[in-house]
Amino acid sequence: MPVVERARPQKPGGKQMEEALRRSEERFAQVFYASPNPMAIVRLANGVIVDVNENWVDVTGFSREEAVGSTIFELQAYLDLDDWSEMVQAIRAQGNLRNHDIRFRTKSGEMRYALVSADTINCFGDTCILFVATDITDRRRLEQQMARLDRLNLVGEMAAGLAHEIRNPLAAARGFVQLLGEKEDCAPYRDYFELIMQELDQASAIISEFLALVKNQPVSLRTQNLNSIVKALLPLIRADAVIHDKYVRVDLQKVPDLPLNEEEIRQLVLNLARNGLEAMAPRGCLTIRTFTAGEEVVLAVKDQGKGITPEVLDRIGTLFFTTRKHTTGLGLAICYSIVRRHRATIAVDTGAKGTTFYVKFKLPRSPAGAAEVR
Repeated sequence: MPVVERARPQKPGGKQMEEALRRSEERFAQVFYASPNPMAIVRLANGVIVDVNENWVDVTGFSREEAVGSTIFELQAYLDLDDWSEMVQAIRAQGNLRNHDIRFRTKSGEMRYALVSADTINCFGDTCILFVATDITDRRRLEQQMARLDRLNLVGEMAAGLAHEIRNPLAAARGFVQLLGEKEDCAPYRDYFELIMQELDQASAIISEFLALVKNQPVSLRTQNLNSIVKALLPLIRADAVIHDKYVRVDLQKVPDLPLNEEEIRQLVLNLARNGLEAMAPRGCLTIRTFTAGEEVVLAVKDQGKGITPEVLDRIGTLFFTTRKHTTGLGLAICYSIVRRHRATIAVDTGAKGTTFYVKFKLPRSPAGAAEVR
């Protein structure tokens, strides 16, 4: 005859407490999975991810199967490991964390920003951290654009007062050097005079770029096709590529006409293309594309370089900032200035396999009908 174990008597209210606990856990699960904020549960001891919600999956690009059981380090999602350690130590000491500013990398390699809050919870007998994030990437990029515009406005005010004061003496000095070089008595020094004039011309060119960057007057726009401007520049871009043993691939789809300043758009395309060529090793391929996406015409210039580090990406387009020797740091700043004057936007997608600059022009609103596509 089998032995039947007598059920242990329940404490008063025990069943009600269990039921209340079960309902509490169900409510937590509903809130966790339905939250509009990315949320994750991570073991405090080893950093292993216990669970993530759908918004965490949508923002990071990692599937739930990829995330659960892995660590943040294995996913390579957190950019600053020292900051992660400090954050975990703060949670250990205080039991929570509020609005901590972080940078993280999505599965595609895109860098994004978030504010993170955290609390310690008990999960399956383990002490875990419940992370709740607010994606502030768009806000941070807007702040960076506003800061860049402020710097450009400041430089514009400086340039207005200094431009002629600098260029006039340079022009006078070059003229006298040229006159001296033409004298027979100075013939032995003609090579030196040529070198001096070249340096003065270079200084004048830098000032011209500087003025092109900061000019605030409205540009003259004419309705024309972006593809026509790109096609006209292709022989020059391909010649630059051949010199450095690189290639250029072009994919120009039919796009509507846009109000453009041809001179400035030529400078924009050339600057982006030459930056892309310089970023690649020999045998690399530069890809130039145009296409329509929704209400925008997009110019995309993609290289096969090593990508841009987060620290450099934060300063892209900053005046006089450069990572290359023998350059002024004005090229990309000029690109951003041209884009701003055309009421367009510029976005950067970078990773280990290369970098793509997207220039997005808004389609003009025309009551007469759709713009011509060619």
